[in-house]
Amino acid sequence: MIAVDPVDQENGCLEIIRGSHRCGRIDHIPVGRSMGADPQGVEWLLERNDLILCEMTPGDCVFFHSNVLHSSGPKPYNRPRTVLQVSYNAVAVLRLQ
Repeated sequence: MIAVDPVDQENGCLEIIRGSHRCGRIDHIPVGRSMGADPQGVEWLLERNDLILCEMTPGDCVFFHSNVLHSSGPKPYNRPRTVLQVSYNAVAVLRLQ
C-alpha cells in the first residue's frame, strides 16, 4: 500500500494486528453491512497481539502478509485518504473448495 494523501488516525489509517497472519486464513462473516473477520476471533487476537496504526505521509508504503488482519477507521468527508493498493495472494493462501 502506497500513500498518495496523508493517512492518519483522523482520516482512518490502516490498522493491523501484529502477528495475526500466523493464525492462517481467518474466514470472514457478515458484520454489519459488510464482510469482516469474526469479531470474537479479532478480540482474541487483540488480547494477545498489538494493534499497529499505519500512519503514512505521501510516498510512504507498507507491506504486509495477505493473512494479516487489517482494517481502517471511518473516513471523514472533508479529508481524502487516497492510497494505491496492490495485492498478491499465493495459491497456498487461498481456500480451495
